[in-house]
Amino acid sequence: MTESPAFRDAMSAAATGAEGLQGAAVMLDDPGAAMVAFAAAELVARVAQGSPPDVVRDTAAAIRPALGDQVPAERFARIDEAAADASLPDLLAALAGLLASVGELYPGPVGEAAHTTARALADASAALV
Repeated sequence: MTESPAFRDAMSAAATGAEGLQGAAVMLDDPGAAMVAFAAAELVARVAQGSPPDVVRDTAAAIRPALGDQVPAERFARIDEAAADASLPDLLAALAGLLASVGELYPGPVGEAAHTTARALADASAALV
């Protein structure tokens, strides 16, 4: 799969969004929310660094206990399926869905950063299809 300029730009935006997510997490008074935000940022960083799908899946699985039933189980199932299929476009789309859910859970700067990152991941996925 050839990486287009649109893909590289979207992944750069996702990495920047992840940095914003980490910055917003530092300001949180809620340690659980901060942990989720940091873990989500780490997840995006792993994808941006080109980590193998199983590493990304395992990183996503580490977030799941902190989110409990606040995020539909389908979000994690899609990540598992995309990782099993080694489909980068599907993995990026699944991660975008997870980040969008994180954004809905934590309004304010964390939610804004999560939504920005989710949009960038969705753009990266679309650039590969």
